[in-house]
Amino acid sequence: MNDHKISEINRIANDKGLICSRSYFFRVLRNPVYCGHILVKHNSNENQIILGLHEPLISESLFYQVQSVINTERKNTAKRDDLRAMFFLRGFLTCPVCGQKLTGSFSKGKLKRYPYYHCNNGCSIRIGAILLNNCYQNKLQELILSNSCIELFKKILEDQNIKTQKTSYLHTQYLVERKIKEENLTLSKGRKLLIAGILKIDDYNALKKRIKSIQKTLKWKAVIFLIN
Repeated sequence: MNDHKISEINRIANDKGLICSRSYFFRVLRNPVYCGHILVKHNSNENQIILGLHEPLISESLFYQVQSVINTERKNTAKRDDLRAMFFLRGFLTCPVCGQKLTGSFSKGKLKRYPYYHCNNGCSIRIGAILLNNCYQNKLQELILSNSCIELFKKILEDQNIKTQKTSYLHTQYLVERKIKEENLTLSKGRKLLIAGILKIDDYNALKKRIKSIQKTLKWKAVIFLIN
């Protein structure tokens, strides 16, 4: 069940036509309303989950399986973030003995854990991560960029922002166009049912009106995204 990260599942859903941000998608996964329950906030600001009257879309067991996967992923992500934050020089340092890249890990002491950069090639090289990180940051603060370098960095950042915005817009435009095609296909099927005498004219007109409204909203979303 835990073969994909939440971000990957969100991307798969978006590719299939779901227009949803990552943060909102995460809230959807956390919402108990889909398994037939409702989150109620009392006067004491304490939340309580109660059984709703609506029909659930998924089983309660599946909902809590998803919560277990989410919690596990968040714990693993937090651990990886802690390691990256502490050993941010990992992959850039080389062992002075064998020339291999140094890695980083925590060594367990009597009272707490101590972070070290060390070699995995059997060398005895071991450097305190906190001391080395502080030395590196102090050296960075001593650097002064020339005006030409500052202007170059500004140009690079501007180009990168333009590329990111263009990629995001093209992706949104692709999703909107595909959703519009899907709605046109639904309308075409409704037209065939109308011709065959299966669908009433009032129902077809209601379907057509709803689809045109959806398409108009999608087009406006694409325009607003482009303006912003």
